[in-house]
Amino acid sequence: MSTPPAGNGVDPDRPAGEGAGPASPRRERMLSELAAEIRAARADERRDVAELHAELTRIGGLLGENADLLAQVLPRVAALDAELADLAGRVDELTGATLAAGVVPVDWPALSADAAAAEWEALAAWVADVLGPFYEITRAQLPDCWALHRPAVIELVWLRRAYAAAHALDAASAAAGEWHTRWRRDALANIAAAIPKTWCRPGEHYLHEHDRDRRDREQARPADAVEPVEQDQSTPGRRPGPEDLRVGRDGEITSPRYWGPTYQTAAGADLAWRRERDAGAATGQDPRTGS
Repeated sequence: MSTPPAGNGVDPDRPAGEGAGPASPRRERMLSELAAEIRAARADERRDVAELHAELTRIGGLLGENADLLAQVLPRVAALDAELADLAGRVDELTGATLAAGVVPVDWPALSADAAAAEWEALAAWVADVLGPFYEITRAQLPDCWALHRPAVIELVWLRRAYAAAHALDAASAAAGEWHTRWRRDALANIAAAIPKTWCRPGEHYLHEHDRDRRDREQARPADAVEPVEQDQSTPGRRPGPEDLRVGRDGEITSPRYWGPTYQTAAGADLAWRRERDAGAATGQDPRTGS
């Protein structure tokens, strides 16, 4: 009788796998598929790592370029900040000087009666003392009835304030030049368009172009209007005339003696209208309808 094997019944001296049954085809196929999937996953992983490395390299290069650009730009930005701060300070100073000089822009139609009265007085003084005598504006350029034409008044109000701003102590050096070469020219052109010569001429004011009645013209003509007179070319306050040195009313320098009467009429009518409007606004009444 033979002795049974010890332990679990497997002969320890038998080589591994010896005596086992044949291998399962299904098991081998599963192992092969699993191995293929593992190899594919590892290949994908290597490819992803390579792409990530390339992207990081590209980003690093961009960061290096941007760092160089930033190093060049940042000093310029700092300089611009300083310039802007300096400019803001200058603007504040100019604004303060402008406000102190009373040359803030004005909304002429919206002025109260009191504000408009002050503006009328300032405008008359400026036309009489500065615009007329110093710039030798003629009666043809500024007809005697300019105060009766609202567009002309608005142009002159703006022109006076622009003049004050351009000649303020802290005004830019080019501001006065701009006023002389541009604003005065444009304002006079606008006044000429607002008061065509077919309507009004020195000493004559037409309410409408078709109003040619001599009686109406004579009533609107200042009582002290003068006829053309002989003047020497060097006479102060007059421009040289044609070849015979005769200076007509068109070539005479504007003066309060010519536009004063119509100015008083226009200013009085304007202030009366503003007082009525202001009173109506205070009571909630529409001055245009009376209700």
